[in-house]
Amino acid sequence: MKPFTRTIYPAFLLVGFALASASSLQRCEFPMIINFGDSTSDTGGLSATFFYVPLPYGETYFHRPAGRFSDGRVLLDFMAEGLGLPYLSAYLDSLGTNFSHGVNFATAGSTIRPQNLPFATTGLSPFSLDIQLSQFAQFKSRSQLVAEQGGVFKDLMPKQKYFSRALYTIDIGGNDIGLGFTQNLTDVEIKAIIHDGLGILASSIKTLYDGGARFFWVHNPPPIGCIPSMLVSMPPAADQMDSVGCSIPMNKMVEYFNGELNKTLVQLRKELPLAVLTYVDIYSAKYELISHAAKYAEGRSTIRPQNQSFTISGLNPFSLDIQLTQFMQFKSRSQLVAKQGFKYPLKACCGYGGGKYNFNGSIRCAFPTMVNGTLITVKSCKDPSTRINFDGYHFTEAANKWLFDHIHTGRYSKNHGKDHKGKSKKELRAETPHLKE
Repeated sequence: MKPFTRTIYPAFLLVGFALASASSLQRCEFPMIINFGDSTSDTGGLSATFFYVPLPYGETYFHRPAGRFSDGRVLLDFMAEGLGLPYLSAYLDSLGTNFSHGVNFATAGSTIRPQNLPFATTGLSPFSLDIQLSQFAQFKSRSQLVAEQGGVFKDLMPKQKYFSRALYTIDIGGNDIGLGFTQNLTDVEIKAIIHDGLGILASSIKTLYDGGARFFWVHNPPPIGCIPSMLVSMPPAADQMDSVGCSIPMNKMVEYFNGELNKTLVQLRKELPLAVLTYVDIYSAKYELISHAAKYAEGRSTIRPQNQSFTISGLNPFSLDIQLTQFMQFKSRSQLVAKQGFKYPLKACCGYGGGKYNFNGSIRCAFPTMVNGTLITVKSCKDPSTRINFDGYHFTEAANKWLFDHIHTGRYSKNHGKDHKGKSKKELRAETPHLKE
């Protein structure tokens, strides 16, 4: 199956978080990221609300549970790093949060359309996009009231002027499509859901725009037909699988969604003259990685963190000669790992059952489960940095890093932004106040 076809508009692309025209390249200095989404960008919302997400989630980078559904950082974390901003705190997390440079409303299991279905049985979050927008409205007004108290309160809240200069990221929709398949809906019924959802998405962007938002970074849904959990729960017939092993019907439906999403953004461009709407083709980027996993090694995490220091404080057996030996091992092993590429693109790293997908929906990663009278806890594979899928649903940190490295260049983006060509610097500053002179 070929990925969704992209048409790149080179005249005015948001590339590498920079606004570019044919004659100029002006760095964007977004002071804040405001994110709406689902588990692919959740940085602790669901964990703070419903249940603790234990190790091995978070083990690779944070070395502790961090509320993320990955072994380490998610794509949003790398985006924040790319802009020189701190990682985003979840709006729903009340402990140790800092909203001075961003806020995250995403929760795992979220959908665009409101779902009147219980979380306990469906895994769908009650925090659909409309609820996330309501939370944002409260945050925008209440954060300023908190900041007015001064002191530490002021330091933990964003400045009022940041809201119009922020990058608004939207990463949601995959669960809406997946739900249609799990409920055995027809193609016609799923497409009706898609159009309803895109109407809500468009309305949400308009609401944000009316409140002063101008810069939008919109991700399309990934190829859900390549997700182990979907392939196990609804295994496709042999003639319904592509050469990679992904479900053709599922991915075709995602491609339909993505085509309609692009049309929606084109229309919004006409209605919102000052908006810069960047469509990010996550689908094609992820499909590229999954379908050519073995050849990609750049951007991979290594066995140990990069720029690792072997200095260990205190009295212990790790004297300087031992530390040098460790460094030599690290130097050689890290390069061996970097040359391996990714393995088993459709197989969960932290899963149960072995086989092609190593996934069992009843025996999940990290959560203790009784199996034949024995309580077991599924652990991570030996080296998540060589794997794409972590838990049967979500990408590993290494795959997320690869994804960021490839989308931030603009290769997988198309921009439906205001044409600033021919405008003076003064006019540009009036329309886009966050641009550097």
